[in-house]
Amino acid sequence: MKKRVLAVVLSTVMAMSLAACGSANGGSTGEIKLSNVKADKVSVGVYAKDEDAEEEYVYAMFTGSDGKDYACFIDFFDDSVDVTCGTYKEDEPETDDDGIEYKVYDVTDIYTEDEYSIGYSKIDDSTGYVMDTSYTGYKGDMLSGEKVVEYLSKAQKIMDTEAAEDAEIVDTTEAQ
Repeated sequence: MKKRVLAVVLSTVMAMSLAACGSANGGSTGEIKLSNVKADKVSVGVYAKDEDAEEEYVYAMFTGSDGKDYACFIDFFDDSVDVTCGTYKEDEPETDDDGIEYKVYDVTDIYTEDEYSIGYSKIDDSTGYVMDTSYTGYKGDMLSGEKVVEYLSKAQKIMDTEAAEDAEIVDTTEAQ
């Protein structure tokens, strides 16, 4: 009997933590779904890779279907994705060790409600830099609105798949 009660308690705790994780990593808040962003609403897009070309980064700024302005930093890695995206307020510019000045935005993440700083730098019409939440910069290419929409849709698809897999794990755990 003790084992059964413990199993129920553990599965409930796991279900709640996975539900929170699914919301943080892959859910949609109802306010915005990345796959619904329109190309003409994109104001900034930058694509970069890390030095080992193992991770891809996309920085985007756009107006969502709710009329709010958003800034997003997307990290694609190992068929997975980490998205920081939310409404923002502009912060003081930051200059890195190489003299690159970044426009920095304090973002309230729509998935976790945590506060992050992310940014970008536009060098010219074809070259830019992205800055992740740890203030690490990556050189890359400026993107068209259409290309940004492709990356946002790709991120949303991966998040939806991860959320479905998390829900399946919860269902399996609860059935036991």
